Amino acid sequence: VGPTNITYCYENNDANLFHFTGTDPSTPLRLQINEGTLEMGGWDYITIYDSDGISILYTGYGDNGNLAGINIAATGNEIFFKVTSDAITSCAAGGDFTTLDITVRCITCQEPTVNYTVISDCAEAPQFVVNVEVVDMAGSSILNITDNQGGTPVAITTPGVYIFGSYANGTNVSFTADNPDDPNCFTTSQTYTQLECPPVYDVACSTID
Repeated sequence: VGPTNITYCYENNDANLFHFTGTDPSTPLRLQINEGTLEMGGWDYITIYDSDGISILYTGYGDNGNLAGINIAATGNEIFFKVTSDAITSCAAGGDFTTLDITVRCITCQEPTVNYTVISDCAEAPQFVVNVEVVDMAGSSILNITDNQGGTPVAITTPGVYIFGSYANGTNVSFTADNPDDPNCFTTSQTYTQLECPPVYDVACSTID
């Protein structure tokens, strides 16, 4: 019937454990974090457990607290998720955090393979574009690529590189590539941005023997 999505603003000394179960015992689950941040420096971290509730599939704090893009598959139709946090600061305590956004879905198909590259477009304005390279469509005849900025979805029918943007510097952009024939068959990128334009050097040079 498609994926399940939750949002969660984690707490100080967090003791909550999320347990997801698929309705088909023969179909494993995949947990993906679409966005969300923890306290930087590794003070808080997440743990994702396999279907037995014991085996650890992932433990850590993403990219220095940024969890967007973590994508973990279980071996069975159950998967567990929890945040381990200290008593100092957290999302629920009013800290400057992005609420966790988590999607869990049945693995009913192979995920498409898509790569993303930020390309500076500062010759035109303080902006950037993103090259979206569809490497493998995973057997799908069409993929819909959508950004999180309200852009019109682009229907992709062949692998290749597609340019999205432009986006103003500092815009946090992420992408979703989905198969319209299977609600479980999609992948969401991490967040990409360009904070400022690269410096321009225009100085004379000379050769020294």
